Amino acid sequence: MKRLALCLGLTTLTLAGFAAGRATAEADEGVTLIVRHTVANFDKWKVGYDGHEAVRRKFGWTSATVLTDAGDPTHVVVVGKVKSLAQAKDFSSSPSLKETMKKIGVISAPDIAFLKVVEQKTY
Repeated sequence: MKRLALCLGLTTLTLAGFAAGRATAEADEGVTLIVRHTVANFDKWKVGYDGHEAVRRKFGWTSATVLTDAGDPTHVVVVGKVKSLAQAKDFSSSPSLKETMKKIGVISAPDIAFLKVVEQKTY
C-alpha cells in the first residue's frame, strides 16, 4: 500500500509537468502510459532503456519521465506521453518491448496503465 501511495504521488507530480499552466486537458492530447516494474540493476536497465528510444518514438511517444522509488532505485516507474491509445497499447504488447525488458534485467511483470488527463492545475 505504501508503494502504491508513493507511485500515485510521483505520478501526480510527473503529470503536472506534462500540462503545466493548463487548467483543463485538450481532447487531442493522447494518453499517458505508466509502466511500473522492478529491475535487477538500475544502471544496466537505464542503458537498455535509453537504447530503446527509437522504438518508443516509432510508437508515438512524445515525452517520457523516469522515476525510481526514493529508497530503492530498482523499483522503476516510466511515465510517457503517447499520441494515441492505440499506439500506447501496440507498444505495450510489442515483441520488441518484451525482448528488451528481458534483456535489460526487468525482473517483475510490468504494471501498465493507460491514462487520460482530465484536469491539470498548477499551484
